[in-house]
Amino acid sequence: MTYAKSLTAALFLSLSAGTSLADTAAIHMGFGLWQADPEGSLYGYSLDELNYKKSDNNFFYAAIEHPIPLLPNIRIQYNELETKGSSAILTVPATSRTKLNHTDAVAYYELLDNWISFDLGLGVRRYDGGSELVLGGTQINESEADAYLPTIYADANFDLPFTGLSVGGNFQGGSFDDTEFTEYSLRLSYMYDAIPDVGAELGYKRHNLSRLNDLDIDADFAGPYLSLKLSF
Repeated sequence: MTYAKSLTAALFLSLSAGTSLADTAAIHMGFGLWQADPEGSLYGYSLDELNYKKSDNNFFYAAIEHPIPLLPNIRIQYNELETKGSSAILTVPATSRTKLNHTDAVAYYELLDNWISFDLGLGVRRYDGGSELVLGGTQINESEADAYLPTIYADANFDLPFTGLSVGGNFQGGSFDDTEFTEYSLRLSYMYDAIPDVGAELGYKRHNLSRLNDLDIDADFAGPYLSLKLSF
């Protein structure tokens, strides 16, 4: 899949949305834990065959919003993604470890900002990590991953009146050369109106990645997450 047309359309919509802005400046922050269950393949072996396990991964984000016309809002986020497995392939002991940590920088506009909110923007994702596979004590594969991908970003949220609750979803995707990723999440949030506003979020996220530099991977990482949130 190519995202060239989607990125162009998103850019046009974002730039044409300069009049849909937040009323005041705000900072939104969140940090939490995502339990990722891996499926797919690595170096031609299935992750089940390599006995890859669920892993707990930290994440963090911060967004700055403002009422300045035409100037986009900014969101920075970082997500760990590390997992490993230990098994035997044809009776030969096998161990493997994969790290796919990633950082996003996103410029976005609020196209809607009421009890229904919708954000759309463009960004860059950097993957930083690598993978190794050891069979019988001999390292047969090792790859480093350091790649930048253009991305499209979309986020929708629906407030449930008079409850402090909201439901929402988020999508990111991008591709460059042979590398492609898609990522989506669904969430239920609660915010308590205070100074600052504080809350929590429970959700489910799925991340698919295919090939990263010389890293021969085609895998899904999916599972629940929990985060704490602050808004100033």
